[in-house]
Amino acid sequence: MNYRCKAYRKGGGATARGGRSVKVLARCSSAVGILVDGGRVFIQRRPTGKRLAGLWEFPGGKRERGETPKQTVRRELREELGIEVDVGEKMATVRHHDDSLQLTVHFYYCRRTAGEIRPTAADAWEWAPVKDLHEYPFPEANWSVLETLAGAG
Repeated sequence: MNYRCKAYRKGGGATARGGRSVKVLARCSSAVGILVDGGRVFIQRRPTGKRLAGLWEFPGGKRERGETPKQTVRRELREELGIEVDVGEKMATVRHHDDSLQLTVHFYYCRRTAGEIRPTAADAWEWAPVKDLHEYPFPEANWSVLETLAGAG
């Protein structure tokens, strides 16, 4: 599997050539939590009707104005999973460009400190063995993180 983003390598984003205007891409910053438990990682599948529906992801979401990435992870995991977490070390920051979006994703290791996981924003969820993550379809922006997890697992 090629874990490199082709659009990013090509310099994806708005450019102007020969004086023509080109569509400016929407920008989005998000932060997600990597919950690891004994060689397994919590993942969830994006629901029907959402962008990238059917792909698996780590829980998290868009940063709100004035919010740090760590604050985003805490808020999103509380909203999406009903749990409180200790947000630990940053694993990676990934910048990804496609035809409509310039996305920056901050990935953090997390530890659940309170609550039982009850996903509210996913079609399915599971604790997947790290060694099997390559079998799940993930958005391209996650591929380098999957590679890092596989190397650590």
